[in-house]
Amino acid sequence: MASAPTQEKPKWQLYLDNEKQEQEQEWGDDITNDLFPIVSSLLLDDSDPVTASQKAASEFMELLVNKWLPKETQPRTYDEPGDTPPLYTEEQSLNSNFQCLGHFIYGLVPELPYPGIEHDKILHFVLRIKELGNQANFDSQKNSDLKSFHYGLECDAFESADWIEGRFPLKQAESDKHLCDRALSFYALFAKLLAAGVIRVTVLKMISYDLHMLLGKRDKMKPPSSEFERQHHSSVWAENILIAGQELAKEVKSPCGELKFPLTKVEWKAGAEHLAKVAEAVPEDAPWDLKPRAQKAYEQMRELVPEAFVEEVEKYEMSA
Repeated sequence: MASAPTQEKPKWQLYLDNEKQEQEQEWGDDITNDLFPIVSSLLLDDSDPVTASQKAASEFMELLVNKWLPKETQPRTYDEPGDTPPLYTEEQSLNSNFQCLGHFIYGLVPELPYPGIEHDKILHFVLRIKELGNQANFDSQKNSDLKSFHYGLECDAFESADWIEGRFPLKQAESDKHLCDRALSFYALFAKLLAAGVIRVTVLKMISYDLHMLLGKRDKMKPPSSEFERQHHSSVWAENILIAGQELAKEVKSPCGELKFPLTKVEWKAGAEHLAKVAEAVPEDAPWDLKPRAQKAYEQMRELVPEAFVEEVEKYEMSA
């Protein structure tokens, strides 16, 4: 009797296996070691995604509180002689461990299929950790625990984005689709974190930068040079709108004042018109379901910030 064929591991599992081996070879020990079994079990769990994510988040928080947070301020030890170990406070420990969480998640997400249930699980996992962190009341200072959580998730955001973009060749082609898939999954998570109120300004900076690049408005930066590259960046922009359009519209109407590349009504309208052109031009079989999603995102942009299109409406009414 022939044996059943061995089931191939998903990309994310191969990634975690490799990362775990590298982690074991590095000096030091942190909560990352505990994240491997927690997240692996979560992604392999066939039960309800929300329930599985809540269970994984509870395991993470239990280990954080009982294993990784110091019971009192204590010196941190180093291998190198002559170093004066600084005091390792609870706040520093929270910052460090939540930063490990962010770094772990940002490395993993590009390996997850998007859209997909694994991607959703990671979002629910992060959101539940935020809820539990808020309930834990680590410090008497109001919201100090959430401050550490936000710090940890924001700390490696830009560095992770730079790493993703650094994988691409100067001119993208269809042979690079696997890289584009990874980037789309990565940026979709950030859009979800923006929509969920977990990270705001950092994600707004990413998205506004990408829009200026897409439109060719950034200094010394040309718009995407190939049709495939254009489709890839257009798909990322469309997903940003479909996932976090309401939060982006809020920024257009009430700017935070912290963006190097402001998201104004002019850029909003230009971004919408770009999507309309893409939806009309790309074939039905364009990757990432781009044609219908670009059209849907365009329509959503018009609904969310109608005042950005007032001049166009007025011209239409005058000519009618």
